[in-house]
Amino acid sequence: MLLSANVSYENTAQELEILTGLTVSHSTQQRLVQRYEFTEVRVNQEVEQLSVDGGKVRLRTPVGQGCEWRDYKAVNLHGLAVAVESTVKQMGRRVKISGAQWNKQNVSQVLFHRTAYLNAILSTTNYLQN
Repeated sequence: MLLSANVSYENTAQELEILTGLTVSHSTQQRLVQRYEFTEVRVNQEVEQLSVDGGKVRLRTPVGQGCEWRDYKAVNLHGLAVAVESTVKQMGRRVKISGAQWNKQNVSQVLFHRTAYLNAILSTTNYLQN
């Protein structure tokens, strides 16, 4: 989960094999992300500033049809989030892989996955403690 939040599923499969000797295909990497239940992040203090920005994601369409682009929104809670540089640029890095097209029903989970990674919810420390 940690590796696939930062790079493509195909690159994750290659890196995982190099690091561990285990072979886990890119398709399996994607299925693991889609099945994972990300915990909802709760903020227990008053938020004084936030910013909302957006990006675009390319959705998979039937063969012969033109590309379909959809907007998504990202919220950055200033002073609380780890990823404050450019939320959308950081979020978009995962979905804007060259040539990537996403199934509409998978986009939310991919963005949750990237958000968890950027906010250090997916870390080796968290895995070792569980």
